[in-house]
Amino acid sequence: MARPCLPRLCSSTAAGAAPRHRRARTPAALLRPLLPVALVVSLMSQPADAAVYESVSNGQWQSSCTWFVCPPGGVGFPGSGDTALVKHLVTFGAQQRIGTLVLTGTVTGGSLDIETAGFWQSGTFETGVYNNLRLLDIPHSGPIGIQNLHGTLNNPLASDISQSSSYQMHNAGTVNNDGRYSITNDSDIGNSVAVGPVINNGPTGSFAKTGGTGTSSVAGSIVFNNQGGIIAAESGTLVIGKLTGNGGVLNAANGATLQIAAGTLAGAYTGAGAGAVQLGNGIFDGTASFNLPGSLLRWAGGTIQGAYTNNVALAITGDGHLQGALTNTGVINQSASFTMVPGGIGTLSNIGSFNITDDSDIQNSIATGPRIVNADTGRFAKTGGAGTSSVSASVVFENQGGTIAAETGLLSIGKLVGNGGILNAAAGATLRLQATDLSGTYTGAGGGTVALNGGFQGAATF
Repeated sequence: MARPCLPRLCSSTAAGAAPRHRRARTPAALLRPLLPVALVVSLMSQPADAAVYESVSNGQWQSSCTWFVCPPGGVGFPGSGDTALVKHLVTFGAQQRIGTLVLTGTVTGGSLDIETAGFWQSGTFETGVYNNLRLLDIPHSGPIGIQNLHGTLNNPLASDISQSSSYQMHNAGTVNNDGRYSITNDSDIGNSVAVGPVINNGPTGSFAKTGGTGTSSVAGSIVFNNQGGIIAAESGTLVIGKLTGNGGVLNAANGATLQIAAGTLAGAYTGAGAGAVQLGNGIFDGTASFNLPGSLLRWAGGTIQGAYTNNVALAITGDGHLQGALTNTGVINQSASFTMVPGGIGTLSNIGSFNITDDSDIQNSIATGPRIVNADTGRFAKTGGAGTSSVSASVVFENQGGTIAAETGLLSIGKLVGNGGILNAAAGATLRLQATDLSGTYTGAGGGTVALNGGFQGAATF
């Protein structure tokens, strides 16, 4: 069937020859079978004189030989307000603008502004800077690898990226998000190289999994640099493989999980939601504070090597390792044993409330080194479980006037040192102190037992 419009004349056309054209369909009508409704609407809102260009061969953006144009009155190559269907390798200049881009081939060059809408059906954003000024759709079109990002994709304030297809970031591939980035299903962002790609989520940026009940992952070899923006799991599980940056907002809706697999964190983090924000099974460095409410923040495993402060609430739900410093000014609820690590420098400073809610333990795999410091405002208690919870004898428990309490079962402190405090045991519960070096004055209350076992040193008053 003949096309409704013919390719524009290029330099190879005989001098003086004039093309013949059939009556052209409108751009929106031409593309309606190819595009989602949102993009068809955006096309229909374009200027009346806008044209649709379809690449017919590899070539330069500014060359009329590269394009088939409809209607025939269009200029030699697509520009502001027009639509470009790129099916080949097209190279653009230092600064180019396009109304709507439909990409199934490859674009490369300097800087390309996508004014109204982009439809990244397949193909590659090669070397270059791509500015999404309104809407970029990444639709589902097959397995990961069909879409590839080698260049820089900018999503500024008030712009949207909607992802429903997995894609790969390569080498120096970069996403700068200051607008809204939504993963609408269980698709991923992958990486085929060990290091290089970066996602920068700026202070006005929102990066969220908004649909799909499964898992969406940002590969651990992609650095997710959060500069105060929002990261959210509104549905299913969103995994950020490697988080860096300077604070921000970590949200998880009811039934959803935001998992930070590893990272170097800095600054202050807040959050909201009835779901779970998990620190996963990787290594966590840096100096950061957390101000997340309820049971939202959960240490589910991995190794804390940095200096982290919990100011509101933290749940310990996995077999983690503490090699750095964890300071608690809020509430920590422990329901899984954790280890104060090989390396022996782990420190837990408790200024608030630390509750062991079951029969889990605080362990240590070496003879000396790790330390728990319970400040005069601190309360360290076993609040649940009818069995035994132990703090390893190779973890020094330094009580600086705070409260140590067994509300249920048996709480065993393997090595207590310090300067006075409060020792409580509720009816039916036992607080057992072993291998202690005590000083100062101790008081206490309750109908249970405070048992002094093992060797004792120092001078203390009870």
